[in-house]
Amino acid sequence: MTESTEGIQSSEKIAIVGMAGRFPAARNVAQFWNLLASQRMATRWFSVEEMLADGVSAKDLADPNYVRAANYLADMECFDAGFFGFSPREASILDPQHRHFLECAWEALEDAGHMPEYFDGRIGVFAGSGMQAYLPFNLLTNPDLVEEIGLFLLRHTGNDKDFLTTRLSYLLNLQGPSVAIQTACSTSLVAVHQAAASLLSMECDMAIAGGVTVELPHRHGYKFAAGEIQSPDGLCRPFDDASQGTVFGSGAALVVLRRLEDAIADGDDIRAVLLGSAVNNDGAQKAGYLAPSVDGQAEAAAEALAVAGVPAETVAYVEAHGTGTPVGDPIELAGLSQVYGDGGTGFCGIGSVKSNVGHLDTAAGATSLIKVVEAMRHDMIPASLHYKTPNSRFDIATSPFYVVAENKAWPRGQIPRRAAINSLGVGGTNAHAIIEEAPLRPAVADEDGWRLFPFSARTPAALDGLRDKWREFVGSSDMPALADAAYTLRHGRREFAERRVIVAKDAASLTAALWQEAPEHVASGRATGANVEIVFMFPGGGAQYPGAGAGLLESSPSFKAAVEECFSAIPADAPSDLRTVMFERTVKDTEARGKLEMSGYAIPALFILEYAYAMMWLSWGLEPAAILGHSAGEYAGAVIAKVMSVADALKIVIWRGKVMDAAAAGAMSIIPATREKVTELIGDTLDIAALNAPDLCVVSGEVAKIDALETRLKGTEYEATRVRINVAAHSRILDNQLDNFRQGIEGVRLKAPEIPFVSSLRGGWPEEGDFSTIDYWVNHLRHTVLFADAVETILEKPNRILLEVGPSKTLGPLAEMSDGENEPLAVVSSGRLPKEADEDMAVALVAAGNIWTHGGTLDWDKLPGAKGRRAPLPTYAFARERHWVEPGTGRKEEAETGEIAAIHLERIANPDNWYMTQVWAPAPTPPAEPGHGGGWLLFHGDDPLSEAMVRHLKERRETFFIVRSGEAFEQTESESSIVAGRP
Repeated sequence: MTESTEGIQSSEKIAIVGMAGRFPAARNVAQFWNLLASQRMATRWFSVEEMLADGVSAKDLADPNYVRAANYLADMECFDAGFFGFSPREASILDPQHRHFLECAWEALEDAGHMPEYFDGRIGVFAGSGMQAYLPFNLLTNPDLVEEIGLFLLRHTGNDKDFLTTRLSYLLNLQGPSVAIQTACSTSLVAVHQAAASLLSMECDMAIAGGVTVELPHRHGYKFAAGEIQSPDGLCRPFDDASQGTVFGSGAALVVLRRLEDAIADGDDIRAVLLGSAVNNDGAQKAGYLAPSVDGQAEAAAEALAVAGVPAETVAYVEAHGTGTPVGDPIELAGLSQVYGDGGTGFCGIGSVKSNVGHLDTAAGATSLIKVVEAMRHDMIPASLHYKTPNSRFDIATSPFYVVAENKAWPRGQIPRRAAINSLGVGGTNAHAIIEEAPLRPAVADEDGWRLFPFSARTPAALDGLRDKWREFVGSSDMPALADAAYTLRHGRREFAERRVIVAKDAASLTAALWQEAPEHVASGRATGANVEIVFMFPGGGAQYPGAGAGLLESSPSFKAAVEECFSAIPADAPSDLRTVMFERTVKDTEARGKLEMSGYAIPALFILEYAYAMMWLSWGLEPAAILGHSAGEYAGAVIAKVMSVADALKIVIWRGKVMDAAAAGAMSIIPATREKVTELIGDTLDIAALNAPDLCVVSGEVAKIDALETRLKGTEYEATRVRINVAAHSRILDNQLDNFRQGIEGVRLKAPEIPFVSSLRGGWPEEGDFSTIDYWVNHLRHTVLFADAVETILEKPNRILLEVGPSKTLGPLAEMSDGENEPLAVVSSGRLPKEADEDMAVALVAAGNIWTHGGTLDWDKLPGAKGRRAPLPTYAFARERHWVEPGTGRKEEAETGEIAAIHLERIANPDNWYMTQVWAPAPTPPAEPGHGGGWLLFHGDDPLSEAMVRHLKERRETFFIVRSGEAFEQTESESSIVAGRP
């Protein structure tokens, strides 16, 4: 069995850590593997009408040797121009090969889990493309375009092979070698070889390698000519005696490579290991320039095995070039047999992906490599299609090989699984590579608990597209451990402006959030790119309740440490059961609720909770740019701003609670009116305790006078609402307790705040002596809380997020009512409402996610659930819009020559051949991207397949109706079905 990653030392091995591709009938590697595993081919046979609509001439279609088959890309003309900073005009000029290459390169980097801006090292690019047909056929035939842009810019904008790799390096700021590789059909495997050499010579630390070919005109067939490479019937039959040629196609295939030891050190998901590779050229030792050479291929394969340092007999499979030509296949098999023959007879499987997707030209070698890597990952060698009888020009029975004609299980064993990829190009450049299964990743225990899953995109539509991809992915077999998925999203993706976070603790909660069944665990926003600042807001009395923060006491070490710090420093005269009432009771406990409405319990409980919340936020890497407290909330704010110590703050809050409990009974009520209007309504018998919002005041005073005020205002636009508290805070009732309060807090050490701290007593920035004198805190107990003014002061500066630091959600709604000069980017609450059933940690992490979605910065490594490893995840959902320049009139059109009308009719001797009969033939349709949101009508046959479809639609949360056969029409509500009657 393959060694684990533990103990691997520096070597010349190369890790394949990422892959991406666009293939006929498959838009990504996962769909490509599905096509291979299901033994399907991507070739499409077109009707005459389709071919005419795609621009094939009637003359060509009348040619009996014209084959109406193609391996094409369904969205060949499409590109996400905005993602890469192209205007629609620029995108339409860009060669489609370059477009697909750019998108695939991005997907490959995401698949590897490494963004260039976060990668510590140089990234190289080694790749090649096919013929730049778009330039002569589509651009140069438009004289006005050529005159407007100029030939130089048309070529250099992205229509020449030379600029394929350097354009990518420029756009992504990749500073390793950027080299265009061009060796015809072997291009992409040669690119892999060169990339590996660059890594081993330390020229770069990660490399993208591969190739892309897009055939133009697209979706066209081809003319078969005897003796040439193309198949007469659109089928490629590698190694079969009936082989007559290949079918060319379009595609892109890229891999991301790293030195093995580096990949292991960084926790990369290694898909396979490149043990060695070799490249050579046949020279003149062959029949002709276009012909392959037995000896040249043999020498390349022998050198690759020698570099890999493994015996030939340990290679269990060779993915051959395998074009399915009657002469080319025997030559390839003969060359490979010279090298692998020492291993014995019939021990090594052989096959060719060209039987599935055709010959992808410059992308062929990397496509073969991806096939083999996926085969190792899925423990199965997929079949090489259309093989029935061995090619009679080569005696395969006495060779090392057997053709893998059916899917073959390929499990791990005592000896590491190894495979070879053989690629050759017109002109004689051969490439051979030996790969080995990836070392087993050490098992890691998946930690339970809530964690953040951040998603982002350039546009809202792309963000929704990514969500749709995840809806399919999360329930699939490819879904990694949640810890790895969250880690990769945090560290392996670029942070774009449109953002969404999901908070989940298991696959079920992640699925529910993705399907919007748990909206409370989802936060969305947009980052403007500005320098975002966080303001800590500490709520006043009333935010506390039994059980608040109890979940964090169990799940957050920093929260728990802060609570323990407080209870170890709390004065001896604090309520003895304070901790029990706070954390061991629930909001349903009437006695506990009553105690926490008493100032002696409420004020110290509030401080302890707010301090613990603040320390948790600080431990998560969130530093406040400013602080704002409401009434008793200023004590926790003062500790965070270094005005006072925790011990002194506890001394003050315990004493403040005693003082307020000793005061005469009072009451408080909320009036929805301006300060001026409230002053008019209450006269001089009551006090305004707080100005919470421009049109929201709290009045305070004797119970009887509050009762009278509420009666008088009942039914008016100023109807008052009683605050459920039995004290008249910030009112004249406290006047006779001020000296007592002063004496009790004498001796505490105070200093000026080290963090900008808005005074709710002053309603603005502090003046000399504020916060740092006993007088301030005595006045703070008695006078009006000018919270609305304080919020307006905070919002004099733009790009601020207001974070309520404490239990419940009391300050957020008030802050949102402010008339500040600038709107806050977001107002976020840390805790849950008393009756919310959600877990405290989930609510806190949603708050953290909310901050990130609006442009705030989080230290991902300090958040809960930070551990994990890179894993392959769904890649960016590109907005693929059509950008295309149609061929112009600058080209001599067939219509001008009259050739279309000059179709020659010939008499067919046999009347049986005078007519055509239309028949149906199975042909694969390129798969559509998974989509949701529509309705399904399911004709149910009361069979297992129908039941399986019902289960599948339910799992996908789809809306569907069932139609069953019956004697009469009937609506069955329980099934949402319609029963159809029989005639």
